Order: sequence, then C-alpha cells, then structure tokens
Amino acid sequence: MRTKTETENKTVTHSVNPMTDRRSEREPTERMLPESDSELREALQTARQERDKARRYLDIVADLVLSLDRDGRITLINRAGCQILGYDDSELIGKHWFTTCQPTRVHRQARARFRQVIAGEKPIIAYYQNHIVTRTGQERLIAWHNMLLTDGDDKIVGILSSGEDITARKQAEEQARKHLT
Repeated sequence: MRTKTETENKTVTHSVNPMTDRRSEREPTERMLPESDSELREALQTARQERDKARRYLDIVADLVLSLDRDGRITLINRAGCQILGYDDSELIGKHWFTTCQPTRVHRQARARFRQVIAGEKPIIAYYQNHIVTRTGQERLIAWHNMLLTDGDDKIVGILSSGEDITARKQAEEQARKHLT
C-alpha cells in the first residue's frame, strides 16, 4: 500500500507492507516530521490504520497468502502461511522463496519460470499445484492461485499468490483409490 500526501510543494510517499511494517507507536518517519504538520501526521495515521486493517484481513484467511518481489524474495506472508511453513514471518520476509521453501529438485526450474513471467516473456499460470518444503523438511502439496502485481505504469513488480494445502486431501484420495483396486 502506498499513501501519498502533498503539502506546500513537497511530496511524501509512505510505503506500507501490511504484514511486515510492525513499527513502534511513534514511527521513525513520523519523528522526522515537524510537530506542526498535522495534515501529514493524519495521512501517516490513516496509512497505519489501513495497514493494520489489511493485516487483520490477511491473518483470518485460512490459506497461505504470499507476495514475491521481482527477485523472488518474500515481501508478504500471512499467519496461515507461516503456520504451514513452520516459520515466523520475520524469518521469511526478505528470503528467496525458491531456495527457502521449494524442494531442491524443482527450485531452479521454478525460479527460471518465475523470471520469465516477471520479464513478461511467459504468461502467469493462474492455477497450479506444486510442493513446498516446511522448516522441518516436510513436503506439502499446495494448490496455488496467482496474479501479477504491477505499479502505476503497469510494470510488473511481483506476484501475489494464495495457496491451499491439499496434502491431506490428496493422500485421502490416494488411499481411496488403493482400496478400490
């Protein structure tokens, strides 16, 4: 989320990541501002409130919600994603998704495809299934829904994904298939 405020020929842009911007009550950006600039303070307060509301929305989602930047680094992950992967969000934000959370046997291929999508050379795959690796090394099968993130100039800046852990369902289907044969 971005909030832009214009005051007397100066523009201040404040970026907010709803999952990782966990600053103290009086944020460093705010401390640098003059006490008399109430309009700017109000804009920052509104941005904080929007960030907190977005964080609450993402944290009630039962599926993994993940955002990657152009380099494949994790920029956002919700509570369910952290639980599935077995990490705290502070351990994941900024890490490369492909080397941290994908099986070694597929991360190079997946990263190559990601780079092609980010470069606009290949279309994004809106739905697919693949494995992820948890902190303990366990593999989980995830059904992904994906969309491109773009800036104001329609330049691709990342990918937003939601993923449902379908591991148990697939295992149950396999067991049922075995019993039928």
